[in-house]
Amino acid sequence: MKKLREEVFRFAVVGGIAFLIDAGLVTLLYKGVGFDPFSARLIAIGAATLFAIYWHRHWTFEHSKEGSILYQQVTYAVTQLISHTLNIGIYLSLIEHDEFWQKWPSLAVATGSAIAVVVTFCFSKWIVFRRSSTTK
Repeated sequence: MKKLREEVFRFAVVGGIAFLIDAGLVTLLYKGVGFDPFSARLIAIGAATLFAIYWHRHWTFEHSKEGSILYQQVTYAVTQLISHTLNIGIYLSLIEHDEFWQKWPSLAVATGSAIAVVVTFCFSKWIVFRRSSTTK
């Protein structure tokens, strides 16, 4: 149980920083540069994902450094596709239907991210970065 708490804490730290990258870039690109909300989010979420996979592999689930990097990259990509589809769907639904969310796009990012983070942790812990029988 202690190891799970440590992984949840580390996942939250990495995810928190990834969120700041995501929300900051969305705000910059959408409000500052004039990108449409979808394009801004795709760029931002891509940058945040690259940051997250590196740190999850090397810190959050540090035992996974011994696993197949190809397996981890492919399964993480599939996991993120599922999670990001959910995340972006929630974000776009909010942005497109209410002026409040258009004024505060970072809150729409936070709402989508909060729901998707649970999906991402479960997939990451038990599928992508799972412990092999030799690293238990």
